[in-house]
Amino acid sequence: MDEGHVDANSLLSELDKGLRSNRMGDECEAIVRFPWLFTRYPFPILINSASLKLAEVFRSGSNFSRLLILKVIQESEKHLDKILNVDEFVRRIFSVTYSNDPVARAITYRALGSIALIVAERKNIHHSIRNSLDSLDEVEASAAIEAAAKFAKMSADFAVNIYPKVLTMICLNSTPLETKINLLTVLHHSHYNTSTAIEVRRQLIQFLSESTSENFVCALLHTLTYISSSSLMQIPQQIDLLLSYFNKDERRSVKISALKEMQVLAKTTHVWTKRNVKSLLDCVNHSSKYNCLFGVISILVELVKCPCLLADEGDYLDEFETKVVKFCFDEISGGKFTNHLLPVCFELLTELSLRSTKMLDETVDTFKKFVIHSKIINDETLSKHEAEYKKICKCIVTLCNSNEQAAEVITTSLRGIVICETVSLKWKGLVCETLCAIKHRNTDIEFVETLEVLLTNFHETDYNEDILIKLFTLYFQVSNRLETECNLNFVENLNGTTNWLCYRLIRQAMRYGHHLPSSAMCDKLLTAASSENIHFWILCLSKMCRAESLLRNCRDETDMELKMKTAVSLYIESISALKAGVTPTNPLTFTCEYTRLRCKFLQTHILLRQACKLFRTSPAPAIASSAALGTRDDLLKCGLIVTQMRKCAKEFRNLAEGYSVFYQSSFNADNETLTHLQLLQHSCTIFAEAIEAVFQANRLSGLFVNKDTHLESNRLDFSLVTPPEHSKLVNVCHQISTTVREKLNFKICDSVIGANQISTLLSMSRQLVDIPLCVPRLFFQSLQSTCIKLAISPQPKSQDFIITNSNTNFTLKVEGVVVNCAGRALIRKVSKVVITVSTCILSKQPNNEQHLKQPNDSGIQLTSLVEPHNDYFQEQFLLPLLSQGLYSLNVEASIIDENEAQWNSGPIVSISAKVIDESSLK
Repeated sequence: MDEGHVDANSLLSELDKGLRSNRMGDECEAIVRFPWLFTRYPFPILINSASLKLAEVFRSGSNFSRLLILKVIQESEKHLDKILNVDEFVRRIFSVTYSNDPVARAITYRALGSIALIVAERKNIHHSIRNSLDSLDEVEASAAIEAAAKFAKMSADFAVNIYPKVLTMICLNSTPLETKINLLTVLHHSHYNTSTAIEVRRQLIQFLSESTSENFVCALLHTLTYISSSSLMQIPQQIDLLLSYFNKDERRSVKISALKEMQVLAKTTHVWTKRNVKSLLDCVNHSSKYNCLFGVISILVELVKCPCLLADEGDYLDEFETKVVKFCFDEISGGKFTNHLLPVCFELLTELSLRSTKMLDETVDTFKKFVIHSKIINDETLSKHEAEYKKICKCIVTLCNSNEQAAEVITTSLRGIVICETVSLKWKGLVCETLCAIKHRNTDIEFVETLEVLLTNFHETDYNEDILIKLFTLYFQVSNRLETECNLNFVENLNGTTNWLCYRLIRQAMRYGHHLPSSAMCDKLLTAASSENIHFWILCLSKMCRAESLLRNCRDETDMELKMKTAVSLYIESISALKAGVTPTNPLTFTCEYTRLRCKFLQTHILLRQACKLFRTSPAPAIASSAALGTRDDLLKCGLIVTQMRKCAKEFRNLAEGYSVFYQSSFNADNETLTHLQLLQHSCTIFAEAIEAVFQANRLSGLFVNKDTHLESNRLDFSLVTPPEHSKLVNVCHQISTTVREKLNFKICDSVIGANQISTLLSMSRQLVDIPLCVPRLFFQSLQSTCIKLAISPQPKSQDFIITNSNTNFTLKVEGVVVNCAGRALIRKVSKVVITVSTCILSKQPNNEQHLKQPNDSGIQLTSLVEPHNDYFQEQFLLPLLSQGLYSLNVEASIIDENEAQWNSGPIVSISAKVIDESSLK
């Protein structure tokens, strides 16, 4: 049975047959498929029905079936609140607690604990769990403790009532040690009441002074920390307690446990006292074990990240410098590249340097020495400590991106690692990643030339594909920064490499605007495509790269205009290839729209150049002056060029609006892609304002070119670090806006348009077209995959439309679910969903004159804002469809993220409804 194309009711029927089967295998197979059903169709009616079926099997089935159902409940926890008939569901499960089988009762208590979210205040369950804590069966007692912990988390009433019994059981000598440790989990949630939390803490500290078991002491410290962090009560006292056990207790497990608990409390830096911090600083010199030092410095890193710790406190910096900083410098300068303390030492120095210029120079010098000495790192050492070295590289990137002078010093040393022949290949690849991530970087033509020689002869080296990709990415990025053309000699050596390597090189070259080598590599892959869709995709890239490579190095305006027309033709062919390569599983929505807008961008600039020619070929007619006088527009006396250029400005405005709509529909885009789209929209808006500055006398002041923004103003914004693929577009936008303010502003120009203004517009157009197109990441791959699925009810059954009566309002129920692809990172989350329902009448009943005069014939629009709960949301609408006829009901969903930004990325669902008058039929 193909589950991908079957509706929910059919799937539920199939699973129900398996549940009622007499064969154990069929029953178990049906049970384990329910989590997939809940994930695919998370709607309340289906979940309620399926949950009742599972509860019935739980009541009458075997222990093995109950165990499988318990796993289903645990995996489907976020769907539990969609169960409508909670009483019946709980009754069937709770009835098993009267069984004579302690294993069945244990499974039942675990199941009840898993559904504590919806039955937290049920007194009969509270009573049953309380009694089972005294069970003589170890399995049942353990399950009861687990259930009690979950109910205490959900119910403040249960937590307050159960803690005296738990404390009494811990006091008893007859209670096993393992059971005592498990009972402490119930006390984690005694923070609902202040007096209860104080009483529990006092009793636990007493247990702590009397206990000698390592495991019990560690569990007590963890429970005390949990209560303090949850209630934000007595945190300094808890830190003192942990520090005393860390310093005085010689047992290794207790020391490590105390460090872990302090790491948890380090997230609440603002409540740490000066005495707490100074006591922790003293631990650096008193600790001799590396594991303990690692934990102490890690806690200090978390503390330093809080801006309130070092604010206006010079003595704090002195304490850090005398007790910790010197220690970190010594560890890094020791030359022990297998030292586990290196990452946290780098992290601490980086965080301190970001907040204090006092130690910045010494930190940069230490980083430089480490990079120079790292040439001796071998592959074996790097394989064992890869995570540590990645943290070090991350610290280098953070420091360099925050300080340009530090970047100049450190990147010079990093480049020496890349071109050194004796350096480990893995370390060289990691250094390449680090250099690519550093945005502040001084340019060096000699380094580019060295990379060219190295990559031209890459087939003679033992580099693997991953190292090659990193080296080529660095080469493409540096060439983009220096605005130099790539050397194409390496393309000839790709014949012996894999097609996947060629494609990755194409992708990286296009991302940094090197389309000539990309075009050459695409030609190599066209005949090697494994399927028709891949062939059309490579063909699209080939046409696109050829179009962009034509726009580079144009001789004059005539040559440029000719190449732009050829590029537009190639883009049209590219769009056709894209549409041919679209599949239901890969719709290529972003790619198609991005390519279409780029084609329109070139067409608009061609239209601008054609309009500029009217200045020479179409002089103003004799009646231009009278026409200008009649319209009160002095610029119309310049002739046809004014109206045509105003049309060009409108086209640029429309193009900017297209990029804006495209931006709002790209919810899954990464931040760099969104910045790229915003810059493209910005460039179109600036150019429209540049045209209007000359050809629109009565325009308002420009929104962008006359405002003080970080892209157009003359001031320098050091907080804005521009990636290399965006830097040239930002600079050109700045130049254009400066030119408009200084040369093209109508207020300081003559009322007659001259050749200077036309040549300036053509020059600015060439500046924009000359910018290499750096294709964004989302063009090739999406880091996030989030979408919304809607279910509309009622749905038409036999006809193509729903029949409703004109005397009643039409009820429309909209259900939806937010679907996130498993294994993908979440760049932004769905906070709210805006549901918009609009109606449009398609045809009316011609014989009903009374309803034809209703004011609602033009359609209505209703909007509702809902918050998804566990990725599910629902809303209902009442639609007054008064006129008889056929209606189209459109439901659209848009997303609001956690930053309150709205994204029009939701689906649009349409159904048809026919409104009739039942009284007239009778």
